[in-house]
Amino acid sequence: MRYLPLILIFLNLSVAGAQNTNSVEVNPEKRYVLDWLNQSATGENFGKIADAIWSFAELGLMEYRSSQLLIETLEKEGFVVEKGLAGMPTCFVGSYGSGKPVIGILVEFDALPGLSQKGRVPEQAPVIDGAPGHGCGHNTMGTASIAAAIVVKRAMEKYKINGTIKVFGSPAEESLISRPYMVRAD
Repeated sequence: MRYLPLILIFLNLSVAGAQNTNSVEVNPEKRYVLDWLNQSATGENFGKIADAIWSFAELGLMEYRSSQLLIETLEKEGFVVEKGLAGMPTCFVGSYGSGKPVIGILVEFDALPGLSQKGRVPEQAPVIDGAPGHGCGHNTMGTASIAAAIVVKRAMEKYKINGTIKVFGSPAEESLISRPYMVRAD
């Protein structure tokens, strides 16, 4: 039962954003997570990471700068990161903690061919015609996954919650290449 608060934190993150938590009783662990995620410095930091990955716009299995930035962010926060897994140089698994429960978080960061786009421009405006770009938001989804892993780790430390976090950096998600190899390599 000691890990129940961690599971509740993780499962309720998306719901909490959609409702006013000031009128709902929120346990301390969840409040900590929400407060950390709502800090302007947190948003600015992860916004810069998402923008950087947007600008890299690397195709599957070539996400060298994107994966390196995400790996460095995890390592700076105390995660142990295994790199180049399953024969893919941009594949990684970051781990923190030990024991159960084991919480897996998927990180996507590849771009799509031909979708080059200037940032913050609502109409089609490629940076380079025909170059890759982020059309599915993997620059933000991967960054949000890293932020979630970090704040859950911090909550685990603060509230002495047992468990393991595994962050799976999945390259080439758009072409469905990496996951079968990652599963087979486990």
